[in-house]
Amino acid sequence: MAAESPAGDGRPFDALLLDYGGVVSRSTFELLPQLAGRHPQLAGALRRRGPLGAGHDELWDRMMAREISEREYWSRRAAEFGRAFGADWDVRDLMAWLEDGAISEAERIRPQAAELVADAQSAGMLVGVLSNDLAAFHDDDWLDRQQVLKQVDVVVDGSVTGVLKPDPRIYLTAADRLGTAPERVVFIDDIPWNVAGAEAVGMTAYLLDFTDPAAAFGLARKGLGLPARPS
Repeated sequence: MAAESPAGDGRPFDALLLDYGGVVSRSTFELLPQLAGRHPQLAGALRRRGPLGAGHDELWDRMMAREISEREYWSRRAAEFGRAFGADWDVRDLMAWLEDGAISEAERIRPQAAELVADAQSAGMLVGVLSNDLAAFHDDDWLDRQQVLKQVDVVVDGSVTGVLKPDPRIYLTAADRLGTAPERVVFIDDIPWNVAGAEAVGMTAYLLDFTDPAAAFGLARKGLGLPARPS
């Protein structure tokens, strides 16, 4: 039986923890097709979009097999997109073009994520973001402008702490900053081994599937005891 919360309300969880890119913000795979009509030179690259593209994404398969890191995957894809524009891009260049120029925060943030954050906080729970790459992929000006990062109670960024998911230390750090035990945290991520890492320290974790992102938010709502939002 789950322990009661310190508030004595009988609920099994005190906090919600969310990955940022892919969970709070829609994935790059989902955002890029919005620009296809404006940039026909991207047609070839857009066929390979992890699990969503029409073409086989060999690099994605290698990442999912853990032959290359997530950062290496995005470094190679950023270079590919840059070449389509005749430029030498790294990941920051890709993200600056996509998230700082072409697509606004309001367009990027998943409505289900924003609603879950608001409802969890209204229910008295703390909400945190746990990312590996915020400062690695974005500059300080971008980070300062992101309203959702101001709305959550805690932000833990592995590119600042130097400890990346799925290292158990970063989950324990997040739970500590949320002021609760890891067993009392619900976590959502879009990478399987990051979900496994959270479960290994006792968190209840859900994997977001890009083909059905609403499912993970629904499971988290149920686990947290929050009512379903009208679809």
